[in-house]
Amino acid sequence: MISFTIDTSVFSLSARNGNSSNDNSNTIKFLKRMNSLMELESYPSVTVSFMNRIPSNLRYGNIYPVDVKNRVNKLNTEEINKLKLDISSILDYYCKKLVELERRKTGIYENIPDRYEDPDKKYKNIYYNRDVYPKNNCPALLNVFNIYLGYIAELNLYNDSEEENYIVTNGSNEPTLENITLKFDKNKNSKVSIVSIQKTKKLCPKEKKENIEEIKNVKFDNIIKGNDVNFRNINFNNTNKTYISTKLYYYLKTLDDIAGIINEKKINENNLICLLNAHGCLCSPDNERYKDCPKRQFKNEVGKEEYFSLHLKPFTKTTVGTCFYTLGGRDYNFTLRIYFRLRGKKMLIGWIGEHPDSCDECERKKKCIKENNRTI
Repeated sequence: MISFTIDTSVFSLSARNGNSSNDNSNTIKFLKRMNSLMELESYPSVTVSFMNRIPSNLRYGNIYPVDVKNRVNKLNTEEINKLKLDISSILDYYCKKLVELERRKTGIYENIPDRYEDPDKKYKNIYYNRDVYPKNNCPALLNVFNIYLGYIAELNLYNDSEEENYIVTNGSNEPTLENITLKFDKNKNSKVSIVSIQKTKKLCPKEKKENIEEIKNVKFDNIIKGNDVNFRNINFNNTNKTYISTKLYYYLKTLDDIAGIINEKKINENNLICLLNAHGCLCSPDNERYKDCPKRQFKNEVGKEEYFSLHLKPFTKTTVGTCFYTLGGRDYNFTLRIYFRLRGKKMLIGWIGEHPDSCDECERKKKCIKENNRTI
């Protein structure tokens, strides 16, 4: 998996200045960026994350794309035809995306421990070539970029992820691997790849479409499958079956590859979460309240039940009205989860399928509380 962090500048659109030619040019560039972003999110081999507070930072810099629809209407037919883009889908995508970004954090930043806000201000204390950031963007955007650049540089330094972990900006620059000096960490040197949204397609692997039957027969060197792993627990539910199965393949392949990195480093559970997220696999632990829950006990390779907390999140589509959920159960079954744990130098997978029931949904909740004399 490849991890792309989207910079605020990708959504920026300068206010109209009365120069119709210049205004139309900016509008067309914006539409192209949104189309590239929409395509990027459709690739099952990548994980797309967004910096925090993108809408508010756009407003602060007076570059919020508030009048895009009106500006598109001012384009002439020839300009629109040259684009060869589905304008309606692009406008719908950008509107929904900005609403989503108002509410919550996305991607790796909602999964890595202690990343409830922007990465800490200490990450501004770095040195790099400032020319890599697109010109004509307001200072507020550059400040946020600096913080995320420093944070990703630290992730790459300790997780060997510089070839999979990218920051995406606007503009048209080719991918560049930048040297970053971490002044907050004894001036250690790291590298971060920066790429424009228009050039991200070059970095995506040529995808081989996978189906579940093929994945069942794939032999991974560093993965052990528990007795509950049978691939029958995946609920496609009228979604794109090929997309989900292909994404599952990339997650398993990345998990297998990462075992090699683990063998070279001292990795504990918290390090493992950062390691997997840095390599584009959304990963987080379950709440401690599930430790005694039978819904988190899965059979290992010899049929004995073990507790699994760490889980990967290849697919989540659980929108109910205007809310987002990641629970399991009957009402929230548009999910795919991989529960796993370290087994020596390999990865033991206990479960591949829908998200298990939450405590509130579990019919054994009262029995669990009584048996374990604890409050859930």
